[in-house]
Amino acid sequence: MSKNSHCNPHCGPFIIYVILAVVSLIATVAKPMENTENKVQVKATTVGVHLVSILIFGGLLYWLCYHCHLTVAWIILLLPVILFVFLLVLGLGLLADVLAISSTQKVTNNDNNNSQ
Repeated sequence: MSKNSHCNPHCGPFIIYVILAVVSLIATVAKPMENTENKVQVKATTVGVHLVSILIFGGLLYWLCYHCHLTVAWIILLLPVILFVFLLVLGLGLLADVLAISSTQKVTNNDNNNSQ
């Protein structure tokens, strides 16, 4: 591929991110604020930070799509989901181990009480 050729910057990961970002921004704006003295300032700061993060992440995905790095764009878009699933499986594995140890200790304690 020559240096002058570019891909379509509106690739799948970018479009999906824009849709999710718009929904997320609408939810942020529509969410009622807690009872604080400066609701408007807190809301403006929250929306502002959200907008900046959307623009940075969206710009990164746009750049990756524009330069034909679609695989990297998909990985970056799906990384939070991949990490969530990994941590969920890890947590469930640890929970299963704790429950197994707990039930083994109960059986051992019951056997000790019955033999005495």
